[in-house]
Amino acid sequence: MITITAKKALATLATAAMATAALVVVAQPALADDPMRLATLHASPASGQIDVVTTSGWLEEVWSETGQVCPTGHRARSQVYASIDGVLDDSTPIAGMIRSGVKQIGQSGGIEDDEDHIFRSGEFIATDMVTFPWLDVVDAGGLVEIRHTCQTATVYNPATDPYYGVDILVQPGGAWAVVASGPTAADTSESDINVDIPTLTVPPVPTGLTISVKPGPTTLTGPTTREAGTAWQATGTLPNTTVNDDRQDATADDWTLTGRASAFTQPAGVGTIASTNLGWAPAKVSGQGAVGATVAPNTNGGLSTDKQLASGQASGTANVTTTVNALFTLEVPEAAPAGAYKSTLTLTLI
Repeated sequence: MITITAKKALATLATAAMATAALVVVAQPALADDPMRLATLHASPASGQIDVVTTSGWLEEVWSETGQVCPTGHRARSQVYASIDGVLDDSTPIAGMIRSGVKQIGQSGGIEDDEDHIFRSGEFIATDMVTFPWLDVVDAGGLVEIRHTCQTATVYNPATDPYYGVDILVQPGGAWAVVASGPTAADTSESDINVDIPTLTVPPVPTGLTISVKPGPTTLTGPTTREAGTAWQATGTLPNTTVNDDRQDATADDWTLTGRASAFTQPAGVGTIASTNLGWAPAKVSGQGAVGATVAPNTNGGLSTDKQLASGQASGTANVTTTVNALFTLEVPEAAPAGAYKSTLTLTLI
């Protein structure tokens, strides 16, 4: 039985470093605005003078941009409301004082599915000043907001029903002008930015030259009988042995794998067979390297000294592996006592 040990005489080591960078996303602050207001309406004319006696035709048209309609589920009814200096006058839908035409002037109803934007005409202030404090606005001035609501029911719910609006600044004495539209809640929004970053792939750290042998001893076997005057031989195969060269350096020295065996001895030390009696025939299993020459038993010292098993060259861009084995042949002297013997094969990679 041959026990195989392997040792590495040359190794090239390298290290790799990784750096990480953090991506910081800074969110812009939200605008302080009514989240229920969908957008700012346009109005025509854009300015004028209020006459508290004859107020019809005060606003001829009010409309939204194309594509700005009431959301699905909020089209049961559209009504006109007004607020003065931010206080909603909810004593009545101001349809009695500020009217909107849905399909025709003076009517109020739901937003139709075929409408591509909000458009109302013929809005005016009625002469009935009971529920809407118009005279106060004319006397003292104030900011009047006219809303076109998008409702889920007949009754307007300011907390849940969105709307379109236009702001009109009234000066003391009745001069008025539409406030230029500015940013509203509909102009800004927040959106998450998601990214899946794959696991960082780090190239393997080069280990230089390494050798690996399939585990297990090699058992040499021969004929079951041994006759005087006749040479007795035993043979066996070295397990696959692989050299891995990942130096990735085309200028690196060539490598050589050699092997030598110790003398065969019996456990009790009775018999000894010199390792000059052991030879091998190297064979390549795979890879780019080359195998050494055949060594015959009792020739040039057999495997009592280092003999080449394989050799190869490094690559500048890739790992190179070479796998070899060898067929052992042992010639046993006629005087050797019968019994079990053991030798140790040492493989050296340089």
